[in-house]
Amino acid sequence: MAPKPKPITKKMLDTIYELAGYQCTETEIISMLKREYGVGRDWFYARKKGHPEFAAALEEGRDKGKMSLRRARYRMATGWPAEYDEENNLIRPYEKPVVSMSIWLGKQHMGERDVAPRQNGDNGHPKEKSDPLGFDTMSGDELIALVKKLKAERDRK
Repeated sequence: MAPKPKPITKKMLDTIYELAGYQCTETEIISMLKREYGVGRDWFYARKKGHPEFAAALEEGRDKGKMSLRRARYRMATGWPAEYDEENNLIRPYEKPVVSMSIWLGKQHMGERDVAPRQNGDNGHPKEKSDPLGFDTMSGDELIALVKKLKAERDRK
């Protein structure tokens, strides 16, 4: 007769919830469960598939971790005011906003993106190229002839 599988305990579910909250991979969670409770990979996947409370602990833990991470990122982007207790003792110092986090959040949640600057004139239209000597319209042979002519003039002087 095969040994009876180890039952899911409240402590196991709490461990899974906590580890999932830290965004641990399933492999990392399995490793911890094996070390702490003596259960392995097959036990983990069988419980994940067949026990709603097990799958819920995993999913809710991951969601909680994502919310905590999002909250921390917004706090970094917006800064955090200093906090004082009733006797005016500092509990938490002022935290300055991190501009790069604000930019990153704008890209993630507001559709902002990096755009290469355009070379525009004052009127918003592209600047006209100024080439008074007409080099941009000359062929390679014409440019070589011009250089030779200029060198010859220079040498005569």
